[in-house]
Amino acid sequence: MIPNLLTSEVWGCQAAERRSQCVLALALLVPLLIVPLSASCQGAAPKQEETATGPARLANEDVPGGSGKGTESDEHGVHADAELLALRILHPESDDLLPDEARMARLSSELAGALSQLKSTYPEFARFRVRPVNLGELFFFLDCEFALAVRGALRDHRNRLGDTSGILRTGHKAFDELNEKVGLWHIDLLESPEPRKARAVAHLHEHANLRAVARAYSALDVVEMASPNQIVVGDSSDIYAEPTEEGWLITVRNAWRGCVSGCIDAEVSYFLATGEAVQRIDGERAKHVGGEIHPWISK
Repeated sequence: MIPNLLTSEVWGCQAAERRSQCVLALALLVPLLIVPLSASCQGAAPKQEETATGPARLANEDVPGGSGKGTESDEHGVHADAELLALRILHPESDDLLPDEARMARLSSELAGALSQLKSTYPEFARFRVRPVNLGELFFFLDCEFALAVRGALRDHRNRLGDTSGILRTGHKAFDELNEKVGLWHIDLLESPEPRKARAVAHLHEHANLRAVARAYSALDVVEMASPNQIVVGDSSDIYAEPTEEGWLITVRNAWRGCVSGCIDAEVSYFLATGEAVQRIDGERAKHVGGEIHPWISK
């Protein structure tokens, strides 16, 4: 019976008729337990010090609405925004787990140049930022027994590397192969209300195409569900960029009042960046230049 106490048979993954036996066994053998009760599928979260917060992703995460001045240099903020805009373009185009890095670098460079030129030409727009989102985070529901294996892997990972860097390996071949492809370096196990599932947040490569990656993980037998962890609360100002034959069409949305539930007021400005200059254009010209109009442009 003692070996079974270290598996999910105790933590609610077996049929209900066995639970009374498990409860009795726990009462008799609690002093011998190696895995604490918090390791169950109903409470699989490790102690707070074992969780990972992940690297900082945006310069202005502390600024409500993402439209104020960031905590880092303007140059860094421009490059961070350019990467986000490049990912907005690349991810919908493909089902690849990661974007082509050469194209990503080229788009980011072009967009950084266009944003820098816009903000130097029109200083009143220098404070606006691309709306921040969580990059490289997936939300999981994991099989109960596998969640316990993940927790053991996290401990081994930390002991072996001294931190949470590098690729996490759990011993599940398909899961680990996918981890290698998408750069999964840590999993935060969370408390779960479901008796036979464990909730978790996975941290992976920041350029990962989360919708494609979620589909790949969801196809594995040990993953009950995977989805991008990109929930954004409320509304805010934003920047959108679209490549056109004439250059980059950049749209800046200035939004305010009641943005916690959805901004009541918004003003949209359009710019055309050709590489040589940036000019402000009206909405009709923007519709003519661009093939697509972002949903909130007409607001």
